[in-house]
Amino acid sequence: MAEALRKRLGSLDEAPLAANEAMALAEDGVDWRCLGSLALRLEVEAHSVLGAWAAEREKLGALPSKEPRRNALLVAAAWAIDEAASLDGGALGVPEGRLEEGALTMARLSTSLDDVARFIRDCLEQERCQGALGWCAALAGSALERLAAAQPRFVAYLPGGYASAMLHKAEVALFEQRDSLRRLNERRQERSEEYAATHPDAFRSAAALGDGLRPSATLGVPLLHVQLFGGLRVSVGDEAVAPQELSRHKTRLLLALLVLCHGREVSRTRLAEALWPASTSQMAAKNFYSVWSQLRRALSFGEGCPYLIRTQDGCRLDERLVTSDIADFEKLCRTLLFGSGDTEDWERLYTLVCNEYSEDLLPCEDDCAMVNSLRQRYHIELVDALIAASKRLGSHGEPRGSLWFAREAVRRDGRREDAYIALMESQILSDQRTDALETYFSCRRFLSEELGIDPSLRLVELYRSVIETEQVLV
Repeated sequence: MAEALRKRLGSLDEAPLAANEAMALAEDGVDWRCLGSLALRLEVEAHSVLGAWAAEREKLGALPSKEPRRNALLVAAAWAIDEAASLDGGALGVPEGRLEEGALTMARLSTSLDDVARFIRDCLEQERCQGALGWCAALAGSALERLAAAQPRFVAYLPGGYASAMLHKAEVALFEQRDSLRRLNERRQERSEEYAATHPDAFRSAAALGDGLRPSATLGVPLLHVQLFGGLRVSVGDEAVAPQELSRHKTRLLLALLVLCHGREVSRTRLAEALWPASTSQMAAKNFYSVWSQLRRALSFGEGCPYLIRTQDGCRLDERLVTSDIADFEKLCRTLLFGSGDTEDWERLYTLVCNEYSEDLLPCEDDCAMVNSLRQRYHIELVDALIAASKRLGSHGEPRGSLWFAREAVRRDGRREDAYIALMESQILSDQRTDALETYFSCRRFLSEELGIDPSLRLVELYRSVIETEQVLV
């Protein structure tokens, strides 16, 4: 937790969060920045939870009125009580080997635990007046009750009658939810076992094993690997499928279409129309069965073809036995769009983009409308992901990575103004003012000559930020 928060928030004590980021971190009613500060203090300074809570609480002064900050301290208070209850005697958070620091440290930490109990009681009373008890208050209240049961002197801090009733009501509701979830999972497991018993299937039984093995590993069926970016490449296990096995163009295209459907069933009529758009339905159906048979022979293993499944009206691939670079590509785009939590991983992602996905989807296939549509879609998604990665790296203090991703976005699509904007922003962060001006003029020239429109306000603002920069003389 400390590592993830350190990379997310940077230096918590030196640089305040931007307003929009602070709001995003408090969306669910908990100030995660406060909890993050406490977690970092535990990680870096080796404090006890109780000591760290006391330090965090001292910075706030009076009882916080903002709910996210109060909830964060309630969660941390529950941590502190649980830690104190797990330690011997009255140590209350003093690490082993530091007990010789004397009774003064012991008394201070004991007082801090009283402060924790008092804080929880005041928060419970405050929420009682509001007529509702949140899960953070319920968590801290339960911890306070456990503390009072273990050490009678803390009974005085237990909340009043109505607040105590609300707390118990919340605990009962939580127990009922957990019990309901347990019963629901049991019913699902029973239905799954009943279905497996009445519908025997070797692949399903292998997938249900608890050893985490794929059906291909348990049944001795090698995985089918299909790569579509940069051209079709097929292998069964570690052996590539011979080119003569997939010599017909329509056979390769049928396999590609099935892979692009991600294992979902597709009607034979739709596949036939995609393969032979100019043919009649009868002729297309006849050709389809011929191509399907050849594809089964090319991908055969043992006495049959475990990878292809044909139903009454449709066809599909068994997704449990097939891997493709399409799935890896979509995972890469999601990582670039939303982040992996590790800003230092950008070099590996950039290498993947430039090596594995340097070419478009099936670049030589121009006659299939379905492939052309998906090629355009994947191209747009990748450029969107590159722009998002560039902006995120720039905001996290990685100007070099931001610059590389922005350059790649412009290289792949020089018709998008947002790509030029991302490139200008990264160039400005990298102090490449001359390059930023050249990027601006290139984008303005394209917009004017090709589209007949003016640059956006954001692009003009970036241009002005470069030319209006003045050196401050001291």
